[in-house]
Amino acid sequence: MRTFNEKLEEIGLADTRILSIVEASKKMHRAICDLDDYNLAIMKENFPELVSTAARFAENDTGSRRDFWKGGEEPTLIKF
Repeated sequence: MRTFNEKLEEIGLADTRILSIVEASKKMHRAICDLDDYNLAIMKENFPELVSTAARFAENDTGSRRDFWKGGEEPTLIKF
C-alpha cells in the first residue's frame, strides 16, 4: 500500500501542489469521518461528490479510515 502523497507523485502531479492537495484531502476526509449518521446522510444527499472524494482519498492512503459511511451502502466512487 502507499500513501496519498505517493499516489500523487506516481501520477505525475506537480511537486509544488502535492502538499496542499494532501493537506486539504486529509482535512476533508477527517471532517467526513467525524460526522454522525444524521449529518453524514445530509452530506450524502446534498454533496455526494465530497463523500466520494473522501472515499477515494482513503482508497489511496494507507491507514486512512474507510468505514465512515457506517452501515449504509458504500458511496458511489466518482472516477477522475
